[in-house]
This record gives sequence, structure tokens and C-alpha cells, in this order.
Amino acid sequence: MTVELEINITLRSVEKLESSSNAARQDIDDVSGKIGELSAKKAQIDSSVNSNRQKADDLDKLGSQARDKLLQTVEEISDLTGKSRVDNERLGALAKDLQRTEEEIEAFKERKLWEDHSAGELREQDKEAAIKLNRTELLLQEKDHCRSPDKRRSFTADRKDR
Repeated sequence: MTVELEINITLRSVEKLESSSNAARQDIDDVSGKIGELSAKKAQIDSSVNSNRQKADDLDKLGSQARDKLLQTVEEISDLTGKSRVDNERLGALAKDLQRTEEEIEAFKERKLWEDHSAGELREQDKEAAIKLNRTELLLQEKDHCRSPDKRRSFTADRKDR
């Protein structure tokens, strides 16, 4: 009985070992499956990370381009603002020049009217002077006829000498 007992004990030990071995194999298979699943998930995550890194790089490039374009636009706006300010100053100066020119034109018009009026008066005075001169010459000629012929000659000679 002892041998049988030993065989039974050994068989039981072998059965227990087989059971433990099967359980260990099952655990190994389960762990292997989980490792495979986790490896697949890791590959997906790595792919997603790489894709996200590429997107982040692309976004950084777009951000840099947008920033550069914004700076360029701000600079252009600044230039245009400066040009606009200069143009406004020029327009202001031109407006002042125009106003001054219009005032000068108005002053010249007034002066021309005054000079035209003065010229008219002078023409009238000239006409009156010419009429008086003609009358005076006629009177002088009449008086000259009344004088002696010798005096007339000397008076005519005096006038020619002048």
C-alpha cells in the first residue's frame, strides 16, 4: 500500500502540476492576447501621436505664416496711415494756398474795378481837357486874328519852337 499510496500521491501531484501548468498556459495565452491587443493599441496610439505631431507642426507653420502676414499687414497699414497723414497735411496746405489764391484773385478783381473806374474818370478828364484845349486854341486863334500880322507870326513861331 505504500507504493500505491506513493503512486497516488505522485499522480495527484502530477495532476496538480498539469492543472497548474494548464492554468499557467491559459494565463500566458491570456497575457499574450492582451499583449497583442495592447501592442495594436500602442501602434494606433503611436500612429495617432505621429499624426497629431504632424498636425501640430502644420499648425505651427500656419501660425508662423499668419503671424508674418499679420505683421506685414500691420506694417502696410502703418505705411498707409503715414502716407495718409502726409496726404492730409498736403491737402491742408493746398486748401490754405487755394484760399489765399482766391483772396488774392478777389483783391485783384477789386483793384481792377477801381482801376477801370479810375481809367474811366481819367478818360473823361482827358476828353474834358481836350475840349478845353480845343476851345483855348480856337480862342487863341481868334485873338491871333485880331492881332497884327507881325505878332501873329511871332506867336506861331513861338509855338513851333516848343
